[in-house]
Amino acid sequence: MKSIIPIAALCAGSLFVTSCAHNYGTIPTTLEGFEAFDSPRDFDPPGRVFRVGPDGVQGVGTLDIVPKTGNEYTKKYGSTVNWSLDVILKSTGVAAEKLPAAAQADLSRTHAVSLGSTKAVREYIDDSDQPTKKAEDLVARVGYRKNNKYYVIRETVATSSLDFSSDRKWLADLNLEAVFSQSLSLSNQFKYENDKTFSLVATFDKPMRVWYKVERLVPENGLGVGPNAVPSFTNATVLPGEFRIQSNTPIVDKP
Repeated sequence: MKSIIPIAALCAGSLFVTSCAHNYGTIPTTLEGFEAFDSPRDFDPPGRVFRVGPDGVQGVGTLDIVPKTGNEYTKKYGSTVNWSLDVILKSTGVAAEKLPAAAQADLSRTHAVSLGSTKAVREYIDDSDQPTKKAEDLVARVGYRKNNKYYVIRETVATSSLDFSSDRKWLADLNLEAVFSQSLSLSNQFKYENDKTFSLVATFDKPMRVWYKVERLVPENGLGVGPNAVPSFTNATVLPGEFRIQSNTPIVDKP
C-alpha cells in the first residue's frame, strides 16, 4: 500500500519538495490503477465486494475490516472521465431547475471531464487485514456463484475540493455558456480558461470518495462440495478496463 506523506515534509506549506534545501523532486501523483467513480460519494469504502455475472455488476457486501486512513498533500491528482453535466451540477450544489427547460433534457449526456485535487484522504486495506479470508467468510454467508467474477475495493481517494475542467464547446453546443456564468457562484470559481476550456471547483462539507482501486478475487480449491461450494480466494491485479463500478450498481447489496 502507498505510504502517507507527512505534512511536516512540506516546506513552508509548499506542495513541492523542490522548495526545500535538498532537492528530492516533486511528490509523485500515485493514482496508477485507480478509476474514478461515476460521481463523488460517501459510500463504496475499501472492503466492499462486487460480483459480475449475467445480471451485471452487483454489490455483495462489505468485509469486516476497518480501513486505514491518512491525509495526503500531493502534486495534483488527475484523471479523465466521462461525466454528465447533471453530475457536475449536483457536485457543485447547483439545482438543474435553474437551467432552461430545453437544456435539462441534455444534462444526462456525458462528455470527457478532467478531475483534479491536491489535498486528499487515502483509505486502504492491507494484506495483513486478510481481505481474501474475510471475502471467503462473506461469500459463505451470502452464497457463492460459480459463474460470477468477484472484486474488492482495496483503496479509495477522497477530497473535499474537486477541480473540474472540460471542453467549452460542450456548453456552447447546449447554449449554456451564459447560463453557467450566471448560475455558478463565486465559491465554485467558475471561469473560462481560454476559448476552448472552462473550469470550476466543487467543495464538499466532508471528503467525498472520487477514485477507487480494486483487486480481483481469484477462486482456487473449493471449501466443501457441490457446484457452488465456496472457494478459497487469492488476489490478482485488475487489467485496465476489466472492471468498473457503474452508476446503476445497487447501493444495497444482494447475494
